[in-house]
This record gives sequence, C-alpha cells and structure tokens, in this order.
Amino acid sequence: MGPSTANHNTVTAENCVQASAVAGFRAAFIACVATAIPRLAAVRTIPWAKANLNYTGQALIISGGMSNSELFISPQLS
Repeated sequence: MGPSTANHNTVTAENCVQASAVAGFRAAFIACVATAIPRLAAVRTIPWAKANLNYTGQALIISGGMSNSELFISPQLS
C-alpha cells in the first residue's frame, strides 16, 4: 500500500462518515417532526388538554415526545 492508496482510503472513510452523519441527522429530524405534529395537534384540540394544560405543559408534552423519538431512532441508526 503506497501513500496514495492510504490517502484515498482516508478520504473515502471521511466521506462515508460525513454521509452517515447527514443521513442520521435527516432521519432524526424527520422522526422528531413526525412525532411533534400529532402531539401539537392533540394538545391544541383535545378539550381536556386545552382546559387543564397551560402553554408550558403543552410544550413539555411536545418536547418530551420529540426526545422520546430521538431515543428510539438513534439506536436503529448505529
């Protein structure tokens, strides 16, 4: 293996790492949005949630759902 082959392998490995990081970020973003929209609709339209939860409680429910989706999607990517 000459220096050019080692350099080529290094560049290829860096490209693969960057591509996988972008793909992981994209999948996590889609999962977060896919879970946040139904939760946002639920806390804004369900009468009990509208009556008993203030905006902080609604935001906590939405962000909790997003973080849960992050925890479920990240092990599947690795």
